[in-house]
Amino acid sequence: EYIHSTIINGLCSRSSQERLASLDVFLVGALRDSDEMMEMLDVMIDDPDRTVRKKARQVLIQCAPIFPSALEETIYRLLRSEENNIRNDAFHALSEASKQWPEVGVLHLDELIREEDVDLRRRGARILRTIAQRAGGAGWDLIGWSLDDEDPEVRRIASRTLPGLADSAPRIAQIMIEETLFDEDDEVRNNSLKALAKMEKDDSRTQTLILDGAKHKDPRIRLNCVKMLPIIMSGNNLRQTALELISEEKEEAIIQHLNKMAIDISIEGSEDEKNRFLAPLPKTDDDDDPKMPSLIAGKNKREEE
Repeated sequence: EYIHSTIINGLCSRSSQERLASLDVFLVGALRDSDEMMEMLDVMIDDPDRTVRKKARQVLIQCAPIFPSALEETIYRLLRSEENNIRNDAFHALSEASKQWPEVGVLHLDELIREEDVDLRRRGARILRTIAQRAGGAGWDLIGWSLDDEDPEVRRIASRTLPGLADSAPRIAQIMIEETLFDEDDEVRNNSLKALAKMEKDDSRTQTLILDGAKHKDPRIRLNCVKMLPIIMSGNNLRQTALELISEEKEEAIIQHLNKMAIDISIEGSEDEKNRFLAPLPKTDDDDDPKMPSLIAGKNKREEE
């Protein structure tokens, strides 16, 4: 009780040094008795002294993962500050809280991604990677909405969660890949391709995505999807698909890849390649005779003479 009252009194002191000293031990005191402490921290964040304000925000970052509910309104307010350094610290605090409590991230992001201020949406999208693996359906919804954002940077940031989702929630990732594989932004498409490469290739929807991608207007998407074709098909099916794509392809690099798939090596390959498809010669009794190699060698020598 004495320590608690000493910290509270120090935070109310007219001396900025005493207020700073109280903030130094704030977390230690709050862990033992948090009564009034979070309210006082909110006051310190608006302290007249710039150094005290900065220190209070540092304490906020420390306390956010431990007292997320008590600091919810404080973080909400600071996230929307017009001062860049305050906004930076607020998002740092939110990120730290979200690592421990994904639902806290969801709570704030649910409003941030709807803000008209594009900077808030962009910063909010960066928190998505923190909660993507553990927030469940609520987190997936936030990613999906961010992938539909009108701002390409928001979509880029959100799309960076897709490769990870392909590992942890492949069905959800598949739905999002269908939407982003044909996005107008390069990075969004590339991140979608990275996620697609991790998907189960035997799945019919994945195969359809790869085939559709092999016909995309962007040559980079076509090339990447063409490279995946041998993974989802083989034999005559692969050759026929490659021939169909060649007839409409104009990029030389892609045509070279398709030509390799369109050739039946067992018929059109080199002698060595054809020989791989030949059945081995049947074994004879002579093969087991240890004298045969030397007899054959002697016969060959006489013929040469």
